[in-house]
Amino acid sequence: MSRTDNRFILHPDRLFSSDKTERPISRSLYSSIKDLPIISPHGQTDPRWFAENNCFNNATEL
Repeated sequence: MSRTDNRFILHPDRLFSSDKTERPISRSLYSSIKDLPIISPHGQTDPRWFAENNCFNNATEL
């Protein structure tokens, strides 16, 4: 008996424009930054946490 692989695979361009002119630009821009860490300005965090990459001794230090 064979087993079917039913995993859902997301298309790598799913968040890019479907416009044929814009999509190559999106791919190029994304490829130049995709390995950088995400730094979100929407959180209540100190940007130095990300820049310095220090460890916290426990959760209360956050």
